[in-house]
Amino acid sequence: MSRLEKYDYGEDWLSDRAVRYRKRFNVKSTGDSKCTKNPYHPDTNPNGYINLGISGNTLSSKIVAEKMEQITKNMTISPELLHYHDFRGTAELRTEVAKFLTKHTHAVSPVNADNLMVLNGCSAATAALGMVLFDPGDGVIVPSPLYNGMNESMCRMPEVQIIYADLDDKSEIPFQLTVEKLESRFKEAEKEGVKIRGLFLINPHNPTGDIYPESVLRQCLEFAKRHSLHVIVDEIYMLSVFGEDAKFTSVLSLEGLPDPQRTHMVWGFSKDFCMCGLRCGRSEERRVGKECRSRWSPYH
Repeated sequence: MSRLEKYDYGEDWLSDRAVRYRKRFNVKSTGDSKCTKNPYHPDTNPNGYINLGISGNTLSSKIVAEKMEQITKNMTISPELLHYHDFRGTAELRTEVAKFLTKHTHAVSPVNADNLMVLNGCSAATAALGMVLFDPGDGVIVPSPLYNGMNESMCRMPEVQIIYADLDDKSEIPFQLTVEKLESRFKEAEKEGVKIRGLFLINPHNPTGDIYPESVLRQCLEFAKRHSLHVIVDEIYMLSVFGEDAKFTSVLSLEGLPDPQRTHMVWGFSKDFCMCGLRCGRSEERRVGKECRSRWSPYH
C-alpha cells in the first residue's frame, strides 16, 4: 500500500477542481466498479455481476481475438515505435485511418490524414475538443436520452454544461430529433443565462438506435450555423447498422457543409470493431485540429 492509500482525503487536501469532480455523482461509474470487482462467469463466479450499462460486443470477442492473433502472428515491432513521435498518432496509422474513413463514410472528398488526431478513445477525443472549443460554463446542447459518458467527457475536464434537449416518446416516431426541439431548448437556455456554444450529436444514436436521415442532419447543421455553434458528431456506430431499410449518412458525406470549420466528427474502434478495451478513437477537424494537437493530444 502506498502512503497515499493510507489516508482518506477530505476536501481540504484536494484542489477546487477535484472537489467539483468529486461532487458529480455518476451511478454508472458506481455500477461499473461493482461489476469489475465481481464479474460474472458461468463456471467460476455464477453469482457475479453482469454489466448491462455498457455497449460491448462481447459475443464477437472470441472471433475478433482469433483474427487479431492471425494478423499479428508475423508482425515485427520497429524500435522507432518505442520513441517519442507525433502526438496525433503515427503518420502510417493516420494515413490508413484516413483511407478507411474515406471509403466507409463515402466522404465527398478524401479525408486528409493531417486533419486526423488519434487519441485514447472517443471519450478522450471529445474531451480534447471540449477543452479547445468551449470555456468553463459554456452550454452544449445534447439530445436526450443520451450516452452517459457524455457527462464525463464534457463536464469533467472542459467543465461544460450539458443542456438536455429532451426527446419525448409522445410523437408518432418516439424520441424523434427535430430542429424545432433544438431551437426551443436553445431559447430556454439563453433565458436561463447560459451561453450556448455547441451542439453534440450521436449518429447512429446511443441509446435509442435512431439513425438520422440526411435531411435531419443537414437541418441540425444549419441550425448550428445560424447560432454560430460548433457541432461534434459522434459516429462510433457508423458500421453497426443493419436492415435493408436502414441507411446511415456520415457528416463527411454531405455536399456543401453549412459551416465546415465548426463541424467535427469522431469515430473509434470500440463498437464497430468490438474493441472497447483497446482504446483508440480519432477526431477529424480542420482549423481547431492544430490547437487539439499542440495543446491537448499529448495528455490523451
